Amino acid sequence: MSALAEPVGVGGLLQREGRLDGQLQRAGPQERQHLVRLAREASGGPQSGLSAIQLPVSLINIVPIKDALTETGPLIDAHEAGLQMWASAPLHGGKLVRLVNARLAHYISEGASPAEAALLVTASTPGLTGMLISTSSTEHWTSAATVAGGPLLPKNRLKDISDLLLSREKA
Repeated sequence: MSALAEPVGVGGLLQREGRLDGQLQRAGPQERQHLVRLAREASGGPQSGLSAIQLPVSLINIVPIKDALTETGPLIDAHEAGLQMWASAPLHGGKLVRLVNARLAHYISEGASPAEAALLVTASTPGLTGMLISTSSTEHWTSAATVAGGPLLPKNRLKDISDLLLSREKA
């Protein structure tokens, strides 16, 4: 989890970044408000330009998706604090490309590749501003951009997917 200062300076370079190391995701609502206040102070105060927070959101880090569907958790708190919320690691460092089998990809979206299915779930998360991704090729970036800019999963479908994955996690 990172709190990001708005890009400032020549060429839009990021001047400040503070890290909360996942604390925001594990904290309760009041603790999250306190952590957001601390992040703003650490980045220079209320006028610092703090405008965004990044949080791991993926098929592996699915709890923020489930929380957002019930209008709770860090995505909702960030929105209420006037902050953008960016999903980091939507492919979990590339691991999801190998972990998502064809059956799960088909369950998520017929005809989708494992990477496309994983990105579609993250992109469909309510309250996200966008996803932070890195790719090994222009082709992969174009595919990710197509998924993110295309039709997203409806909330009830996203709930079914998150329920399935959370139930398998508990089994």
